[in-house]
Parts: sequence; structure tokens; C-alpha cells
Amino acid sequence: MNTRYDSTVPDRLIRMRALIERSSLGEEGARRLAHRTSDEQVDRIRQRLQSAGPPDSGDAPQAPPSSPATPAPRTARRAVDVLELPTVPRILSPDDRATTSALITKMREVLSAYPVGRFDASGSAMVLDTVAAMSEALIEDRDARSALRLMQAASSHLQVLGRHDQRGFRVRRAWAAARSELGHYRTAERLLRRLRDDEQRVMNFAEPWTEIHLQWTFVRRGEMSQAAEGFQTLSTGLAARSDHVDIAALGHLECRWNWVRGQQGLVEQSANGYNSVIEGRSAVLGPDDPETLDAKQSLGAMLQLNGRLAQAISILESVLEDRRRILGEAHPDTLETSKYLCLARFRTEPRNDHALARTIGNLRDILFAQAESHGPGHPITLDTAMRLRQVQAPPAEARSTPTETEQRRVPVSTPTDSRQRQ
Repeated sequence: MNTRYDSTVPDRLIRMRALIERSSLGEEGARRLAHRTSDEQVDRIRQRLQSAGPPDSGDAPQAPPSSPATPAPRTARRAVDVLELPTVPRILSPDDRATTSALITKMREVLSAYPVGRFDASGSAMVLDTVAAMSEALIEDRDARSALRLMQAASSHLQVLGRHDQRGFRVRRAWAAARSELGHYRTAERLLRRLRDDEQRVMNFAEPWTEIHLQWTFVRRGEMSQAAEGFQTLSTGLAARSDHVDIAALGHLECRWNWVRGQQGLVEQSANGYNSVIEGRSAVLGPDDPETLDAKQSLGAMLQLNGRLAQAISILESVLEDRRRILGEAHPDTLETSKYLCLARFRTEPRNDHALARTIGNLRDILFAQAESHGPGHPITLDTAMRLRQVQAPPAEARSTPTETEQRRVPVSTPTDSRQRQ
């Protein structure tokens, strides 16, 4: 596989990577930063939801409901107002989470009350774009199940547009990403391959986000060589069409490729790549932005898995402090950082009985919180359970060199990157 400084890499690819190093998100990052949901926006969302009536707490419909009587014009306008509400690009706080939950409930209520026949093609496209944006935010917040329920409520609009209407591609990509987050890697791969074929047919190129998600399904299954080859091909292809490239996609490609490099033992190359992304995101989005912290966690986890324990502990301690402050103690990202920090500290003194007892207790607490939040069969929960078994496994020699497997994702995105922005 070509390295960053391999002379066989095309000049345009080198220039593109230099752009990533200067700012991994570039103009896209500045645009997203400028459009972060403000306090005034959140207040307007609350007011409009209150005027639309109380939310419905029912589950997503499994089939399109029967058509109600024709609504009054004012009610129809209210439905469109709800679907046109601004979405949260990244859920950052409990207030954001509560606001997003209320908005999703209202959107599902609208989709149930106004079946697909009430919308023309452009209306269905609007529905799908809104649902995709909100689903991406949910996936970034590690709530793929809610994202799937929301997309299920809008699935009839996707059927109306048809497989080859590019206005439905974004929600299809989010659907596959959600399945991948839940551990359905083969299904996600199949959906993404089909989407890639449709994008090629309709647009004469595949969206980088589709290919990034597709290669990530191989990473999640431990097929690192195939993923590395795919990321190399994608990077070269993006350099060849740099006039139409998505800078955010390039940043997330670099993050995920760095994770693969770390898994293949290319630790210095991976660390240098991560540091470039962290520097760029810090400059564009700020050091406290969740995407900056995603990249830092990925770097710390990669170093921990490769035995660079002192470096890993320093980085993960900093990320944990920031995530507790920004996201709270119980957020899934905070728990994952705590897990990797706990494992890194244990590996510095694997034969210390007190360290063993402390690690087992911490991992049990994390496992309980993850099982309660995600369910016992979620990949995050299963990963923590596996690591707990490794720590508990006798004899001491087994504890001193626990078998390390792939991390569940590169936090970026995620992206956590919601087209998944990792």
C-alpha cells in the first residue's frame, strides 16, 4: 500500500492530502460551523412545535396509514412547516437531545397523518432530505435505532421516487449507515453496493460518502487489507476529480484510513495522519467540537491498541475530561473514551490485583450503562463485554497481553462525521 510520501502517488493526490493537513474540513467546516443551531433557532423550534400541538409518543408505523379526510389549508401548511424546520447538524447537549426528540416525534406524527399521496414528487424529496438530515444527526449521537424508525416512517416516499431518483440517495445512505452501526455489516454492504451502482448509473460517479461507508463495513468485519485497498482507490479517484470534491468527505476518509493503518501496524503514519486532522479540525471547528474530539479519541484508541500506553493515556484523559464537560457522563462517546482509558491504564500494570479489581469494576459499570442505552446485542455492548472477559481471563500472562480487536468505529465521524461525519 502506498504511504503518504510514496513517490508513486500522483501529484494531485499529494496536493489534495496537503489540503487535508492544512484543514481537514476546509470551507465545508466553516459552512457547517456558521450553520450550527443557535439558541434562537432552538427557541423557534420549541415555539413552532408547541403551536403544532402535543407530540405523539407512538412507535413508527410499519405500513402506510389510511388517508384521513382532506385537512384544512392551515393544517397542511403546519405539516410543511414542521418538515421544513432546521435540523441539528450535531447533537451537542441534553437540550439539543430533547429538542431533537420532540422534533422527530412531530415529524413521525406528520408522516402518519399525511400519507405519501398528499405530496408531489418534490414534496416527497423534501421529506426524504429532512428525514435523512435528522437520521444522520441521530446516528452521530449513537442512536441508530431511532434513525431507522424515522426513516421507516418515510419509506413510502422513497418508493414513490424510485430506485434511480438521486433525491432518495441520501436517505438510502443513512439507512445503510444505521444498519452498519447496529452491527448488520453484510446487510449494510449489500445496500451500499446497490446504492453505489445506482449513483454511477444516474450521476456517472459514486458519492465519496457511499464508498467511505462501504469500506468501513470491511473494517468493522476485520478485513483491513480490503479496506486499505478501497481507501487507496477512493483517495486516488477523488484527487482525479478534485474540482468536485467534498472536503469534509476527504477529512473523514483520512481519519478512517488512519485507523486501518494503525490496525496494520503503521503506527507513526497513522498518528501523523490523525494529528493533521486534529490540527485542521481544531482550527476550523474549535478544540471542543465533537468532531475534533472524535479524531483525538481515535488517535488515543489506536495508540492503546498498539501498546503506546503513555501517549494513549495522556490523550484519552484529555478527551474524557472534555467529553464529560460537553456531552455529559452518560453519553455513549464519553463511555467509550472511559473504556479505552480504563484499558490503557490497566495494561500499564496488568499483574496488579488492585488495578485488576478497579478495571473490572469500571468495565462492569460501563457495560451496564451501554446495555441499558443500546441493548445487550449492540456492537458497542458486545465489544465491552468481550474486553471485560479478556481482562478477567486467567492466568496473569493472558491479562498482561490481552488480545486487541478492532475498535467499533473511528469517532469523527460517524461519522462521528451525519452523512456520517467521522
